[in-house]
Amino acid sequence: MYGTIRKGDMTIDELYRKILRIGRRANYRPKELRRKFLDALSLPWLEKVEDIGEHLPLNELSKKLYEIELC
Repeated sequence: MYGTIRKGDMTIDELYRKILRIGRRANYRPKELRRKFLDALSLPWLEKVEDIGEHLPLNELSKKLYEIELC
């Protein structure tokens, strides 16, 4: 559980599920889950987050990013 998680070649959906799995084990609060998810994204993905709206709940945000990724 130590170290930094990066999206790398994972899909957005895989990254989201991995963050949730780690978050359950580490008892992360929703804000911590969101921060870990955003920290794992590269700059182009963070720009997409800004375009979509950072105010969305994490599950909706990840769903929208995954839809973009599939296009």
